[in-house]
Order: sequence, then C-alpha cells, then structure tokens
Amino acid sequence: MKRIGIILLSAVLLLGTAACTNLQPVVDAANDAAAPENVEIANQPITLEIETPTEEPTAVPTEEPTPEPTATPEPTATPEPPTEAATVRVDNAGVLAKLFALGEAVEVAAESDDYYVLSDGMLVEKRFVRLAGEEAPKPYTGFARGNTSVYANAYLEGVTIDVLSFNEEVTVEDSFSGLVRLTLKDGTSCYALASDISKTRIVYSGGNSGGNSGGNSGGQDGGDISLVVSPFGGLKTLVRLIGRLLQADTAFTPGAGTILAEGTEAYECLYKRGDAVKVLEKGDETCSILLDGKTGTMPTALLIFADETPYEPWDGFARNNAPLHRSYRLTDEPEKLKLNDELHIIDELGDQYIVELTDGTGFVPMDQVSKSRIVYTGGSSGGNSGGGNSGDAAWTEPVL
Repeated sequence: MKRIGIILLSAVLLLGTAACTNLQPVVDAANDAAAPENVEIANQPITLEIETPTEEPTAVPTEEPTPEPTATPEPTATPEPPTEAATVRVDNAGVLAKLFALGEAVEVAAESDDYYVLSDGMLVEKRFVRLAGEEAPKPYTGFARGNTSVYANAYLEGVTIDVLSFNEEVTVEDSFSGLVRLTLKDGTSCYALASDISKTRIVYSGGNSGGNSGGNSGGQDGGDISLVVSPFGGLKTLVRLIGRLLQADTAFTPGAGTILAEGTEAYECLYKRGDAVKVLEKGDETCSILLDGKTGTMPTALLIFADETPYEPWDGFARNNAPLHRSYRLTDEPEKLKLNDELHIIDELGDQYIVELTDGTGFVPMDQVSKSRIVYTGGSSGGNSGGGNSGDAAWTEPVL
C-alpha cells in the first residue's frame, strides 16, 4: 500500500511538469505592440538599455590672432593761408597780442633789454611794470606848460581828452620814463609827456608867459634839465650802456608785477628793422601778422611792402637841441642833439626821419634836420642857447 502511494505521487509530479511545459504566454494585443523589442518573455534574458548622456567636448580656448601694428598716419598739415611779404621799417616793432588794464597783476619770468618777459612768453615794456617790492612814487601837484595835450592811454594815441592851459594844476599820480599819469581837477585820469608837466609853477623872466610856452622852457621852472649829447656818444648814451652792463651782471629774480598804465601793450615778439614778416591782411591803420601759427597786429606804417619805392639814404645835420627819440611813438624821454650833429637818414615815418645810430635806430623831427650844414647869419652862432631851439632861430641853409 505504501508503494502504491509513492507511485501515485510520482505520476502527479510528471503530469504537472508536462502542463507547465505546454503553457503559452498570454499577451495583450495593445500592450504587445508597445512592448520593447528587446524584452523577451519566458526563458529569454531581459536586456535594459540605459541612455547615457553624452558629454559635450570641452572647448579648447583658441588664441586670438595678434593684429599687425598699423602705422599711425601722419597728421595732414593745415595749409598756410595766403600772405603778403613785407619788411619791418623800425627796431622794436612788436606784434600786438593783448592790452592790459591799469593795476592788472602779471607774473614776470625774465627780462630782455627794455622789456619784461611774462610767464606766458609775452613781452611788456619795463617802464609800464612795477615789480613787487618796488616803491611807488608819491603823488604831487604839477603845472602844465601851455597847450599840453593829454590822452587816455600812455602811448599818447587816439583822441585828445583835453588841452591844458599854461600853469594849469594837475595831480601827478605816477611817472614812467618820459611819461606821467595825471588826474585832472574833474577826476579824469589821463597821460602826458613828462616834459610838459613841471614840478613847480612856471615863471618866465621875459618874453611870452602865456599861451604856447614853446615846449622846453630852458630850465626856468627849476625842474627839467636836458643833457646836450650826440647820438653817436655822450653822457646819456654812456649811462644807458653802463646800465645794461650792470643789469647783465645782476641775476634777475622772477616775481609778481603790476601794470602801471591803461592799455599797456603785450607783444608776441619784437622785430628789428629789415626783418621779414607775413601779412595776412593789410589795413589802412594796422596789418594782421602771421607768426608761428598765431596772429597779431602791427601798425601798417611800420612795414615796407614790395610795391614801395626804396628809400634813398642821405646825410643831414641837426638843429640845436633837436630831440632824438628811441621809440617811434616819441613817448620816451629824448636826447638832445647839438648843432650840426651829423645824422644818417635811412627812412621816414610820419613827420619823423629815421636815423641810423651805432646801437639801433632813432627818430628826429623833419623840421629839426637840415640837408646842409647850418650857417648863422647873425646872433648866437651855436652851442646851447638855453631856451629850446631859440639858439638857431636865425639860420639859413647855404646855397651849394
């Protein structure tokens, strides 16, 4: 019986194995279509594909190509405007850059003969600048000579402000080498020649004591004494030369300065007689001058143009006490010439002869120069007569 039970159990196990072998998988049609192709049912191995993200290749930095250096183009030169050539007629002809007002402060950097060089390179006459530390003169009462003209600027140019009568009182506020700054009784500020204003009341010992006093009173007012010298020598010329030598040995100290006259001119540069200039525009009174890219002005009368007839130099003779100025404006203190001093005339400027001197040029009134040696017909025969030009009042030019 026990053996029959074992046989029946074995038969059951065999039947179960056969049933499992004949069993087919049941797959839903819808799901069957969506099933992955690589998944096999039953005893097939299952393969899963996992998508690995692809790493982006690391970008290798590339060097930018170094550009070839390009040559800097040369700046295009601005063409110079058309100009007219001219030649300077006198020494110390300045190209005007600007005008200073009375009392204006300036910075002085150096000195050059009769001029100060400012910190910006412009030139101003020394007589119109007072350096810091220099003492200003005290005002005083002065007395005018007859028919004394006064002006608004120290160059005594333009419209005459007033004509002072004989011995008219004025206040002298300041003085600078041949010029004075005045205040009239009505408060007007003006300028005049120093020789036209006396420090004491003028008293004449005889002759005409009113109206036109004739300029130099011959020292009767106890003030202004003039030296009689030759332009080719003499005490005043010697003093000027010694002064310049001493100046050259003294170290100049730059510093602040004050302008002493209204309308004081500052120059870009100074020209000598015979220097060539470029004229941008020619006017009746002034010319526009081109100078190293800058422009300035210069009086037309100080220039000689190509269409002018060259001046023929000649030799003349001075009348007694004829004034000799170094400035073409005649505002400096003049030297006095002796009778028959020989003068070499090289040109004309207005009513003045331009005279060639050993150290530059000078200016003498035309009516004070004779073309022949002066011979007196009577009276004083020469020398200093002590009264203006009265010493050669009676003279005739000999007939050659």
